[in-house]
Amino acid sequence: MRNKGLQDEATRLASAAGTAVRYRIGAVNGPILGGLVRRITTNHPGAQVSTHASWSASQLGDLVLSGRLDYVLVGACGDAPPATDNGLAWRVVAADPVFLLLPEKHELAGRDEVDLAELAEAQWVAAPGDGCFSACHAAACAKAGFTPKVLFETEVRGAIDLIESGDAVGLCQATLRPMAGLATVPIAGAPLHWRQMLGWLPDGSASGQAGQVWAYAIEAYADAVRRNERYSAWLRRHPDYKGPAL
Repeated sequence: MRNKGLQDEATRLASAAGTAVRYRIGAVNGPILGGLVRRITTNHPGAQVSTHASWSASQLGDLVLSGRLDYVLVGACGDAPPATDNGLAWRVVAADPVFLLLPEKHELAGRDEVDLAELAEAQWVAAPGDGCFSACHAAACAKAGFTPKVLFETEVRGAIDLIESGDAVGLCQATLRPMAGLATVPIAGAPLHWRQMLGWLPDGSASGQAGQVWAYAIEAYADAVRRNERYSAWLRRHPDYKGPAL
């Protein structure tokens, strides 16, 4: 009922202004955008919906501040603030453990969990991004007793190619969809965490619909979890997992 009330209020405000409600959404790679857009277009058939992709949360935040985007979907490591923490209002959509991304034929790919120390000799690859994730990864490796040997940095497709070929291992969001040739594997003890967050300008024109957009984002995230049997199974084995800052 609360969601219906928010939807009705957003429609009323749009009618009063004589214009269609506008949803301009920026997103860094994550599992939520598709489901969010589908819910908006289904429940608000007259809405104007557009999306903008970027690897930089900071860039997306600037686009909101300049009035070119209404909402941003970004990630943040652990309990750190988003890299674009520049006056936007934020709601946490979800928090997840970070998983390993291994070649499907890797000797550890079939395990329920892998201790990070078992990859002390591995070469690592990561896609570019802002925030503190590389530092968090290095700290988790140090706690496991080693320093990562090599960290390649390349765009997402290049990172996947390096992992699939067996030349590197990587990290990924637990909600990553299964991909041919690759395996997602939980890290024992869940030493790394990733939060999905929705941001908007608190005094901007989009603030009236923000609560509804947040609710849609949560529903879209739940869909992503249901589609991922590996992560769903991990959650069943760890029913008390809440992640940071929820």
